[in-house]
Amino acid sequence: IGSVLRSVTTVGIKNPDGTYTDTSPFSFNGIDVENPVAVALEVLDRNTTTRIQGGLDFKAELARGLTNTTRVSGDFYHIRRDLYFPRILPSMGNGIGVAELGEYDKTSALVEDYLEYRYNFAPNTYLEAIAGASYQKERLNTVDISASGFGTDDLKSYNLSAANSVSKPVTDIVESTLLSAFGRVRFNLRNRYLFAVSLRRDGASVFAENNKYGVFPSVSAGWRVSEEAFLKNAEWLSNLKLRASWGKAGNPAIRPYQSLYLGRTVNTAQGAGTGLAVGLSPTFPNPDLKWETTTQTNFGVDFGLLNERYRLTFDYYIKKTTDLLALVQLPPSAGVSAGIGTGPDQIIDNVGEVENKGWELTLGANVVNSSDWSVNVDVNLSANRNKVTKTKSNKDIPAISGGNDASGSNSIIRVGQPLSAFFGPQFLGLDKDGVPIHENLNGDKDTQGRDVINALDNQIIGSPYPDLYYGINPTVRYKRFTLSSIWAGVSGATINNAGLFDLTNPSPANQYNKMKVASELYPRPSQAAANGHLRSSRFMEDASFFPPAQCAARL
Repeated sequence: IGSVLRSVTTVGIKNPDGTYTDTSPFSFNGIDVENPVAVALEVLDRNTTTRIQGGLDFKAELARGLTNTTRVSGDFYHIRRDLYFPRILPSMGNGIGVAELGEYDKTSALVEDYLEYRYNFAPNTYLEAIAGASYQKERLNTVDISASGFGTDDLKSYNLSAANSVSKPVTDIVESTLLSAFGRVRFNLRNRYLFAVSLRRDGASVFAENNKYGVFPSVSAGWRVSEEAFLKNAEWLSNLKLRASWGKAGNPAIRPYQSLYLGRTVNTAQGAGTGLAVGLSPTFPNPDLKWETTTQTNFGVDFGLLNERYRLTFDYYIKKTTDLLALVQLPPSAGVSAGIGTGPDQIIDNVGEVENKGWELTLGANVVNSSDWSVNVDVNLSANRNKVTKTKSNKDIPAISGGNDASGSNSIIRVGQPLSAFFGPQFLGLDKDGVPIHENLNGDKDTQGRDVINALDNQIIGSPYPDLYYGINPTVRYKRFTLSSIWAGVSGATINNAGLFDLTNPSPANQYNKMKVASELYPRPSQAAANGHLRSSRFMEDASFFPPAQCAARL
C-alpha cells in the first residue's frame, strides 16, 4: 500500500521491453519505492498452516448430586512462512533476490478436574457448587533463516543453499505455564433471590519469583422482582430483575521471560582485525512485577413488558485497573543496553492505575408479530469514560520512542487523562511564508527570535476513545423469508491520520507522490515549512463513523 501511495503516477507499469518500471525514477524522489504491481504479482509471501485440536471429557457421578469431570485438551499448529523478493525489485530484492523462511510450532495442553454438586432444598430452591484445578502449558518453537544472492528467481525460498549468502539460523523456544485453582457457589431461593460467590487463585510463569500468584474473588446477587407476590398478577409485566456484582480479574499481559534476568546473544567486536564474535548482553529484570488486576462493580436491571414484546436492559459499571502493565523506557543512567521490548533500555513494569466508568443500554421491541409478518428492532447504546488515576510518583509515562503503534503516533500516560492520549504540539496556523505555527508553551526562541518547538511544547491533543457507541439491528420476516441488518457506529473519538502526515511533507528533497490536499496544507512549500511539519493536532481527526449496514437474507 505504501508503494501505491508513493509511486509517481506519471510513470507506467512496464517498460516497452516488458520489464517493470521504476516508479520513483528521479533523484529528488527521496524515498525508494517499489513498483506496486511488481510487488503484488512477483513477491512470494505465503503462510501454510496445519492445525490439530482435540479434547476428551471424562464424567462420573460419585454420589447423588455430586459429579466429577476431568477434561484433557490439546491444540497444535505448525506455520511455515515462505517469503521471496525477486531480483527485479531494486529495494526489497536488492537486485540479487532475498529469501526468508520461517518454521513455527506451537503446542498448548490443558488438563482440568473439577467437582460439581447440586442440592435441591425445595421446588425452585437449590444450591450449586463447583471446585477444581487446571494446568495449562504452552510451548513455541521458532526457526528463522534468510538468504540472498540467487542466480535465478525460479527456486524462490525452496532451496536456500543455492544462494551466495545464507545467514545464521535464528532459533528460539518459549514456554509458559498457568496453574489455577477455583471454586464457586450459587444459591437460588424460590427463583426470586439469586446469590453467587467465587474465588480463584492463578499462578503464571511469566512473572518472577516474588509475585507469581494472584487471588481473585467475586460476589453477585440478583432479585427477580417480577416473581414477588405483589407483582405476580401484573400480566403486563413479564420480567423485572435487579442485579449487582463485584469482582476481581487478573491479567498476566506480558510475554514469557520479560520479568527475568536474561542474557541476549549479540555480535560484538573483539578488537581491531578480529571481526565479530557472539557475546551476551544482559536485560534488566523486574522480580517484583505484579499481576495487572481489574476490580469491577456492576449494577443492572432487566425489564420486559407484554410477554417480552418490549425489552430493556441497563448496566452501570465502574472498573478500576491497578498495577497496569506497560513497557517503559529506562534512562541512560540505568546502564543496560539490551531491553526486553522492541528496543534497548526497556523494562516491563507496573506503571499505574486506570479507571473506566460507563453504562450500557439495550432496547428491544417486537413491533409486528403475526403468522406471516414479524418486525423486530434492537437498539444498543453505551458510553465509557477512561481516566488514568495514578502513575509511579505521578509522573508522565511517554510512549516508547518511535511511536506507540504502527502509525507512529505519539502518546502519553498522564494522571487525569485517558490512557495513551495523543500527545503533541498544538497547531495554530501558517505564517505569511506558509510555515506552520505551533503553540510555544515554554517560550523558546532561536537567535532570530523565531519560536522553537520541541518536546516541552507537547500537550494533550486528542483521545482515542469514543464518547458513545451505538447500534441498531432490525429484522423483518415475511413467511419463510427473513431480512436482517446490523448498523453500528461510534462518535467522539480522535484518530491520527498518519497517511495525511506522511503524504503531505512539503520538503523539496522528498518529492514522491503526494496527496492532492498537500497544496492546500502548504500553499508555499519550502524547507522551512518541512521543518515545521510535525505530528501535531493538525493531523488529528474526528474518528466518528456510522458505516453501511451488514445485511443478511435467509429463505
